[in-house]
Amino acid sequence: MSEWTPSTWYVREQFACGSDGDYRNEEEMRAAFDRWLAEHDREVAAEAWDEGYRAGRILNRQQHVNPYREVTA
Repeated sequence: MSEWTPSTWYVREQFACGSDGDYRNEEEMRAAFDRWLAEHDREVAAEAWDEGYRAGRILNRQQHVNPYREVTA
């Protein structure tokens, strides 16, 4: 049996509704969560881009052959 992983929607709703008994404005909290998620996604994308760029520079110097590209004779 696999471990349950909550969806983004579920986490957003839990954040908005607050499980600690705090009665916050749910729409404001949803907007705050959306801003956090957008920033998180931007940070992850920026790191992935940098990692790919660094890997590409290293591989280009080593005459690396892409194993996924069809070889033509």
